[in-house]
Amino acid sequence: MKNSLKHYFTFASRDRRAILLLTGLIVVSLLVPFALPYLVSDNTTNFSEFSNQIAQYKEDIKQQEAEINQKGKQPNTNSGGSAITQEIAAFNPNTLTAQKAEDLGLPPKVAANIEKYLQKGGKFKKPDDFAKIYGMTNADFQRLQPYLIFEDNGSSRQAEQPSVIARKTLPPLSPFDPNTLTAQKAEDLGLPPKVAANIEKYLQKGGKFKKPDDFAKIYGMTNADYSRLQPYITIAPNPGAVAANTTGGKEKIEKMEFSDFSDPDMPKPATKKNGIKIDINTASAEEWDKLPGIGATYANMIVNFRTKLGGFTNIEQVKETRGLPEETYNLIVPHLMNNSPQSINKININAADAATLSKHPYIYKDVAQSIVNIRKQHGNYTSVEGIKKSKLVDETLYRKIAPYLSITD
Repeated sequence: MKNSLKHYFTFASRDRRAILLLTGLIVVSLLVPFALPYLVSDNTTNFSEFSNQIAQYKEDIKQQEAEINQKGKQPNTNSGGSAITQEIAAFNPNTLTAQKAEDLGLPPKVAANIEKYLQKGGKFKKPDDFAKIYGMTNADFQRLQPYLIFEDNGSSRQAEQPSVIARKTLPPLSPFDPNTLTAQKAEDLGLPPKVAANIEKYLQKGGKFKKPDDFAKIYGMTNADYSRLQPYITIAPNPGAVAANTTGGKEKIEKMEFSDFSDPDMPKPATKKNGIKIDINTASAEEWDKLPGIGATYANMIVNFRTKLGGFTNIEQVKETRGLPEETYNLIVPHLMNNSPQSINKININAADAATLSKHPYIYKDVAQSIVNIRKQHGNYTSVEGIKKSKLVDETLYRKIAPYLSITD
């Protein structure tokens, strides 16, 4: 019996090592549940403080909204969401840098686009040009538009917004005779120096204002300035133009005409020439000169503008001639017709470079470059409508320039 038990409990050296290892593992597995709480720390994150901060932030927002509603207005914000509190003064967009544009409340990307556009030789000629900057929102443009001023032939002129006056504070007005004005007196009435100089020049060359409407025809006179001054205009009667008529005890005023003058910047007598009709695309400068209110200067201006465009697609484009008063256009429009729309000169967008495209009055340099870049990336255009792939060409601009573009010579 003893030998038999000894036989069962006698192990080789390898067996003993296995038994010891197995025994050790059993002991460790039994001890792990008791040791685990001491080996693993509790790292559970406590979000209570963060939750309290969020609740406080929401409460602050509600309080700010309540204060704004109580004041009856909302703060202006730019596209980036930051509040705009800076007071804006009149500015020339052609002198902006990225930093100055950001100071006006524009987002950094839009400010950079403005600086880039100006560095490449771009120029803002009217408020609508500023609105075309890539990324410019309608809200930002409407906010800044009243403060835009532009350089025009060396003198600054403000975007036509009567609520903002960039020049000196206007003095109280009193009745005045425009025929006795000098340039200095005209400036004292709040007129721009160039308009004041035009008035003096007109009078020195023998011109005479016979009625208030004549004063409105001075080159450079805006509707806003004329409307402001018109109630104070008093024109003394010309003794040589008034003949006493004792019949009925009433005075008879002879019809007065403008004196002849040759200054191209001054208003021209509107001699009626009934029955004249000219084709807007084929008429020469001499033919334009025959129309009422049109002299040699305006005639050449219209023809030059037509040449730069490549032709007029409609009669209303004549009104876009720079420097042509709206009153003069309204006077000549009954004499205009468009019998040759097929005579439009078109630009081949598959061959023209950016410099050629940008010579067109409707196509700015950045738009021209964009059209060329798309052609280089995707190959020749299969239709003019392909230029719509440019982010700078919206539907309005496309309809305006499409008649002047083609995909073949």
